[in-house]
Amino acid sequence: MTRRRDRPLEPPAGKRISRPEALKVEPSFQCTFCHLQLTEKSWKRHEESQHLPQREWTCMPHAQPIIGPTAGQTECVFCGTPGLGTYRGHDCSRILECLGRSYADRTFSRKDKLVQHLRQYHGVEMSSSVVDAWETGEPINQTWECGFCGAMLHTWETRAKHIAKHFRQGYDMSLWSCTGDPLQPSTAPWKLWKAKCMG
Repeated sequence: MTRRRDRPLEPPAGKRISRPEALKVEPSFQCTFCHLQLTEKSWKRHEESQHLPQREWTCMPHAQPIIGPTAGQTECVFCGTPGLGTYRGHDCSRILECLGRSYADRTFSRKDKLVQHLRQYHGVEMSSSVVDAWETGEPINQTWECGFCGAMLHTWETRAKHIAKHFRQGYDMSLWSCTGDPLQPSTAPWKLWKAKCMG
């Protein structure tokens, strides 16, 4: 008996045959500073944390583990001991050891890195209000020029969204013009650009 091939085979009743979808090609994102190949999700975070931190968080930025006053009382932010006017003589959670490190060594380019430091170094879970209060970086006000099209971008967020569109359109760093970097030569990114493009 021969099978007829003039019509497609039907699946058994109640079953669906899934068809493979067309392969989706993910856009290629590259760091505009070091040209590292990245995913779309990690690209902006990489540029912010590795090359131009927009914000920073510092453990005990004022060299005091004290919060307050709350109704005239101060307390240790790590253990809650009330009535502390200073941390001197009070060393819970490795406070003095941490404060013995430089300010830069206690400063993190990402909030989650400070939270990780608090867990691993100090052995505490800190309230989000304290972690938020320890944000020390100021947003950088800078104008950027897109290295792909020359558009002027007046904030870091605008820059990230704009350049991401180009990457989604298939652009890569081989199309990047070295004029598309910061317009304020006193900044660190400009120095990176100068080294990269003017060698």
